[in-house]
Amino acid sequence: MKASKPAPIRRRATGRARMLLSAQEEQNQNLARELHDVVSQKLAALAMEIDTLRLNPPRSRRELGRRLERLSANVAHLGNTMHEISRQLHPAILDDLGLREALHGECLAFSDLYGNPVTFVAEQVPESLPPAIALHVFRIAQESLRNAGKHARSSPVSIRLSGANGTIMLNIQDQGPGFDARKGRGRGLGLLSIKERAKLLHGTLRLHSQPGKGTTVTLRVPLKGDRGR
Repeated sequence: MKASKPAPIRRRATGRARMLLSAQEEQNQNLARELHDVVSQKLAALAMEIDTLRLNPPRSRRELGRRLERLSANVAHLGNTMHEISRQLHPAILDDLGLREALHGECLAFSDLYGNPVTFVAEQVPESLPPAIALHVFRIAQESLRNAGKHARSSPVSIRLSGANGTIMLNIQDQGPGFDARKGRGRGLGLLSIKERAKLLHGTLRLHSQPGKGTTVTLRVPLKGDRGR
């Protein structure tokens, strides 16, 4: 009796999981690099500026006030940078206020970072969602926005989050250059991460794009049963 071969679906699932982990690891590496290259350098610069102020204090109160004001602005900017990195690692607002407010905050942060005008609409979204569903939907939206920021230049982006008939639906549309989806041209590990998160939710993900006609990502997730585990 011949030994049975491993089921192809298991091999495919293992490969997809490996690629998703690679995508997550790439994102973590980027955050670690930002912590090292941006935050640590800014902290070192602040320490030097404070030390200089201590060793060579200005003679006039006006000059002292000006330098302290500059220090305060630099500290505030560093605090914003740390908040942004923390938000990317795990959005605390998602736990505190829910998916609707978390996505609204993400849209504001995206617009500030990339300059794209964003329209956000939320309709009939359940007040309480399973944590895994909320997190994966948020990450899909976050990665879609990141792709739009990279490829859609400063074109408008619209996001709609809605709930109906036991499902949650997310639609993200940009008016960027688009690409030929029929040729299988993707956007790297970010797009792979989006697809794998949708599968973890037992959801359906549709990507529509054409050259010169922008890109639309549509996610539909059932709210019943075990999802995202």
